[in-house]
Amino acid sequence: MTTVKESNITIEDLEEMLLEALEELEAGDIWEKLTEGVTFNSRLKSTGAQAKMHRNAITGQIVNYSGVEVNPAVKVQEIEDVMRHEALHLATGLGDTNPEFKRMAKAHSIPLQLEHSLKSTEDYKYLIKCEGCGETLKHYQRKGKYIKHIEAGGDGLYCPYCDSDELSVEYLE
Repeated sequence: MTTVKESNITIEDLEEMLLEALEELEAGDIWEKLTEGVTFNSRLKSTGAQAKMHRNAITGQIVNYSGVEVNPAVKVQEIEDVMRHEALHLATGLGDTNPEFKRMAKAHSIPLQLEHSLKSTEDYKYLIKCEGCGETLKHYQRKGKYIKHIEAGGDGLYCPYCDSDELSVEYLE
């Protein structure tokens, strides 16, 4: 699948998508408040884009809308949904986990996450597998508490597919 970086999609195209999405949400006035518009940010690794807003530390009100940073690794077929998602952040000032944000996203048919992950399996160093059914349960980049817990016996952890408590860590090189 082609990424935004590999395609001929321009910043102007992305800005047009964002403006259309803001107008769809009846928040077109926010467009005029953006100080930076849309930019690419290749440092974004696990998210499609990031709406940039600054809040007053005391009141919590948004005082500045910087713009939207887009990950150039987003798939072309998902970029419109990504821009609609970020427009909803700008329009509401709410985060992904906020129940009102989730309700509004559902009402406007805006996905809460990308269909295709931005991380490839090459980025992972550890796999959690179920020895009972063979399912790969999770991928990890670092050896954190969860992996150490499984290595120590994994008390209280079960496979969601077969209820087996026989979980293992596979090291990828």
